[in-house]
Amino acid sequence: VSIMVGGGSSGVGGRLTFQGGRSTVSTGGTINIIAGESSKSSSGNVLIASGDAGLKGSSGSISLQSGTSSSGNTGEVRIATGNAMNGKAGGISIAVGNGDSGNGGSIELSAGLTKKLGGAGGSVSIRSGSSTNEIGGNAGSISILSGSSRRGAGGSMLFSVGEGAGSVNGGDISIVAGPTGADRAAGGNVFVTAGNGESRIGGM
Repeated sequence: VSIMVGGGSSGVGGRLTFQGGRSTVSTGGTINIIAGESSKSSSGNVLIASGDAGLKGSSGSISLQSGTSSSGNTGEVRIATGNAMNGKAGGISIAVGNGDSGNGGSIELSAGLTKKLGGAGGSVSIRSGSSTNEIGGNAGSISILSGSSRRGAGGSMLFSVGEGAGSVNGGDISIVAGPTGADRAAGGNVFVTAGNGESRIGGM
């Protein structure tokens, strides 16, 4: 099934809108976009992409956003890959495109604030995968790397906690190496190493 709207040579192209039904007393209608399944091969793909820009202008944006709420919780936005029974689970890749005439694009992970008395703002958690094999297997690693530069300084990395107001303390920073339950193994180490300098003194 192919659904296509008309183009325009001197104006804006046609718009295509998929919208679930509205309800005044119950839940609004749902929109499902599902690729076809297969019993013996790969299932179909789902591609959501904006069009390319011409000689002038920017390419289109893509927004994934849940609705607002006036008296309850707002909906969640969930991006997840499926489980694999006899293979490797799929990954999730978030990448920003390159630019040749300005700064590179940014990625921002920001949790929500709260105005509730005594409430806490949202948390941001980055956790690698665990290994549950009883015979052996390592947990996944987490790498946070700043970019390198050919002619300028490498990117910086800042770890900073928020300040406290009134008589409340500021936040803490804890760097903790992992323990071990093995009889003949040692707990993890914490290494802090400054960079080397070829023409000047190394960092401190």
